[in-house]
Amino acid sequence: MIMLARIEDGAEILARKPGAAPVSALAWSADGGNLAFGTEDGVAGVIDLA
Repeated sequence: MIMLARIEDGAEILARKPGAAPVSALAWSADGGNLAFGTEDGVAGVIDLA
């Protein structure tokens, strides 16, 4: 699962539902508009937040 939270007011966004394996890698793009992820079972993706 990938959950994003805004510190200012505690707002939450579920960016990826729980899957079969844990998330093992996260990386932000330089401009902060994309979040790449990978899981222990080889699933990967990019979440566009722009």
